[in-house]
Amino acid sequence: MVMKTKSFLFSLIILVATVIFSIVSNFKYGLFLLIPFIYFSFKKKTS
Repeated sequence: MVMKTKSFLFSLIILVATVIFSIVSNFKYGLFLLIPFIYFSFKKKTS
């Protein structure tokens, strides 16, 4: 039962990742999503 739930969750994560990746690659939003993330993580590290 636990194994079935785990595999379902894993396939769901892959599905979501594939959808996000296709959206990012299609509309070239990857850079726009990445810049704030890198900025905030860098800001967090320096402070």
